[in-house]
Amino acid sequence: EVVRPRETGLLVPPGDSEALAREILWALSHPVEVRAMAERGRAMVRREFTARIMAHQTTELYFEVAAGS
Repeated sequence: EVVRPRETGLLVPPGDSEALAREILWALSHPVEVRAMAERGRAMVRREFTARIMAHQTTELYFEVAAGS
């Protein structure tokens, strides 16, 4: 939910060591872009993953499970 490719972070397929190596090399050679992604990720977490929001989502999930949805 938090990592959006090249927006808030970098993602690679599980077990794909070549893709991981490529993304690491890209990150090392693009420090400004990496810093910007990190800032966007931090802002998104502050905005969308507050304690209030997470508690509300958890409560809603419990109600759905209890109702048999």
